[in-house]
Amino acid sequence: MNTPFNRYLYGGFVVLAVVMLTTGNWMTGVSNIGIALLFDPFDTKQPFNERPKWQQAWLVVHVCVLFAALGYGLYKEV
Repeated sequence: MNTPFNRYLYGGFVVLAVVMLTTGNWMTGVSNIGIALLFDPFDTKQPFNERPKWQQAWLVVHVCVLFAALGYGLYKEV
């Protein structure tokens, strides 16, 4: 896939996740955060270790937000 198309899908899923999280559909929002990671908004041909540090940080923070939201959602369900 080319990068501009991935950026639109990534942005769309992030926006959808924010909408779901704010309306109370917590686990649906968490799943959309995870799906957004499938559509890497940066150059997909470039290996992770060769990317600029800010791109690496962006993706690592995204994964951390995913795990934190998942943990909170599972805790909230109990």
